Amino acid sequence: MSDPTEVSDGRPRRRGRPRSEAVDEAIVAAAVDVVAEVGYKVATLEMIASRAGVGTATIYRRYSTKSALIGAALKALAEEFIPPRTGDVRDDLAVLVHQVSSGMNSRPLGRVLAAMSFTEPELFELGWSTLARPRRDVLEGAVTQAISAGQLRRDLDVPLFLDVLSAVPVWSQLVRPGEDFSMETAYAVVDLLLVGAAPPDEAGIQPDRGDSDAHS
Repeated sequence: MSDPTEVSDGRPRRRGRPRSEAVDEAIVAAAVDVVAEVGYKVATLEMIASRAGVGTATIYRRYSTKSALIGAALKALAEEFIPPRTGDVRDDLAVLVHQVSSGMNSRPLGRVLAAMSFTEPELFELGWSTLARPRRDVLEGAVTQAISAGQLRRDLDVPLFLDVLSAVPVWSQLVRPGEDFSMETAYAVVDLLLVGAAPPDEAGIQPDRGDSDAHS
């Protein structure tokens, strides 16, 4: 259980009035908006405080640095990524691909992170360690489990498979921001990849699409 006398980065804080969840949410939302507008490098805690309608000291009581604050915003995104446990690789991967796209589409920071990752290395590192890496680990777990169960070929290039699987929803939101990435699309992406990833005795066989509509 976490110590209520600690702030987000682990530093002890003074006892006093209970923290307001509404203020916490306002600060995180302001951080997302400011970074989306001016970029990570230009954004300052002072700018974020002004947007949130709070004093700078209020932010410093919660986050000692800008990276700690943006990291908290990214963790809020990561917490929404719920790994499925159906036992069927097609269903699991389709749900995960859809969640990747939905996470970017529902929060501006997801699109900002992807768009700025090449120009703002510090933001990329934050995004990778806090958001992208945990999600990739979930995808890798699903693929590894499918390999062990004989649903995918044992010589599968897992890193390459994950790169392609993740790239489609990310690219879709970058070039068509806000456009719905449906479950039907997620199944179509997974089906294309499963043709090449199928075990030898199933290679060349098109996966059954009969239940795609039920998930869209």
